[in-house]
Amino acid sequence: MKKIIPIILLLGIVILNLTGCSLKNDSRIGNLSDININNNEIIVSIKDDSLTNKGAIFIIENNSDKLLGYSESYHLEIKDNNEWHILKTINDAEFNEPLWNLESNNTKEIEVNWEYIYGSLEAGEYRFIKDSCFINENETFDGFYIGVEFTIS
Repeated sequence: MKKIIPIILLLGIVILNLTGCSLKNDSRIGNLSDININNNEIIVSIKDDSLTNKGAIFIIENNSDKLLGYSESYHLEIKDNNEWHILKTINDAEFNEPLWNLESNNTKEIEVNWEYIYGSLEAGEYRFIKDSCFINENETFDGFYIGVEFTIS
């Protein structure tokens, strides 16, 4: 009987370690995000009926009197305990880096398929984030983030 107790304890520790490791590897929640989206002149929305767990069509509206610049790069964040966290990728992302322009008072649709980078999203609250900037007449840039929150059911 005395030999069985240490064996059971050892098996319990091994099972806890294996379970703990697999939970950590499966966690998609990354670092806490420090991004604030607060530019009221640029509105990002999702085209009706385009949102799936693999992608969406995003609509960017430039309601400012300035030229908006943005690249192809983006990232997704997930809400956990009422805080936004960067969603970990399953594959490395490579984006072309042209700077696209959106003239004042214009709209652009951008189709995004994140399945390769993030996989199929599970149910939860997410947000789509893009780096952007206003391009000034003297070719300087005032950078900020644009994005939109969405829910996968």
